[in-house]
Amino acid sequence: MEELQYISIGILPYDNLKKVSDLIAYEGPLLSHYKDSYDRNVLFFWVDFNGIHNRWLVFEVSEKQLYFYILGYIPLRVLIEEPLNNTLFTVDINSELEYENIKITFSRDLLSAYIPEPDSFFKFSIPSIYLSKLEKYEEALYHQKLKDVAFFIKLEPVNKTHSTLVGLGDLDKFIKGVKDSFFGLLNHVVLRDKVDVLSADVSRLNEYYNALKKDFEPVIVKADISSFALGISAGSTSLKLVDQSSDMEWKKNIFEEYKKNVIEIDYNNDEQVKQILERYKDDKTRSKIYSPIFQVFKSQNLIIELTDNNFKKIKEIRPPRKEVFDLITSNLKVIPDEETFRRFAYVEIKGQKIVKTLSLFEDENQVPALSITQIKGTEKIYVLKFPIYFMYAVDGEYHTIEQEEFGIYVHGSTFDEALQAFHEEIEYIYERYNCLSDDQLTSDVKNIKNRLNQLIISQ
Repeated sequence: MEELQYISIGILPYDNLKKVSDLIAYEGPLLSHYKDSYDRNVLFFWVDFNGIHNRWLVFEVSEKQLYFYILGYIPLRVLIEEPLNNTLFTVDINSELEYENIKITFSRDLLSAYIPEPDSFFKFSIPSIYLSKLEKYEEALYHQKLKDVAFFIKLEPVNKTHSTLVGLGDLDKFIKGVKDSFFGLLNHVVLRDKVDVLSADVSRLNEYYNALKKDFEPVIVKADISSFALGISAGSTSLKLVDQSSDMEWKKNIFEEYKKNVIEIDYNNDEQVKQILERYKDDKTRSKIYSPIFQVFKSQNLIIELTDNNFKKIKEIRPPRKEVFDLITSNLKVIPDEETFRRFAYVEIKGQKIVKTLSLFEDENQVPALSITQIKGTEKIYVLKFPIYFMYAVDGEYHTIEQEEFGIYVHGSTFDEALQAFHEEIEYIYERYNCLSDDQLTSDVKNIKNRLNQLIISQ
């Protein structure tokens, strides 16, 4: 064993140590968890052996650090490099369990041979003694992961005569702009990445997108009321439609893409604007992503700053120049050839017939509003007291239907296919939400449930 040049001390500063559990073992314990009489969490990590003594690295961790390690979020290396009080101890223990040669050291002076690899994550079965607190720290870990990928924004009113507080109207516009912009990117990424994975199955693609949209909505993960500072991330729960491990990484990458290409980009840098045009070549896709957030950045009432996670200013976010705004959002009027020009009509659907009710749009970019008076489910037909309106558009080779009130967005290779997916999605929501009691639902979901119960009069 190495002859350590650390400072010798007579005794470990932990009284009445009692083992809680071995965390890693191979022909004997390698990493063990103890608690002392003050309920402090102390880890013993085996590092060396000379035939007589086993040498252990001894250090204290917080309960949060311990559970984040057990849950696989931080590696053992981080626990050792960042112990409480930045101090560690080495102790040689003989076969009689006698503690000898006790020394104190600091993380910066630790022998490199005693430091685990960077990927030293916990990959073993979690001992049952930790299960009672696991849920608490799983939630804390979930919040921490959201903060890890979040972007942080500070909002201040332009007129600070009376206060630095931001009005609810301006705040609502900001949050809606971020949400609509993010969902624009989400829609693009699903069509880009998942068509092949889901075998070009339109119904599965619709199911995936709607589940993703509901579970992956931007959320506020940190706030400071003094100016109004927000940490914004995207919620993420497991979807059982594709491989879980790759899918969770894919969802994380979506928000990273949004941060990098929408929030953090310098819109007055010509090279970065060129990259946007190359990355998102379709005009409608680009407009869905950037138009909502540009409206936020153009606010006459707010100063918007990009900050670090402690809300210290990194830079002020300035709106793009008009020519950049027009270029990215395709706000320039281009008249297509007559033979490819498309126009839409407002229609009402009754039974199997589509009846025109308003004149054709003059602007091809407008999206028609349609309605249904019945829900044609897989086995039932539901009669509606009032029509349900939705928006219909053709996006490339896909026909898309969106119903904002119920959070529905579906695709189909034809209008009929998209419409049937829309019917089935409403039926699923109606049946699913009515199987659950109100105390199992969020306020938004309860509102959807109550609204559908008011609309459906027979089945």
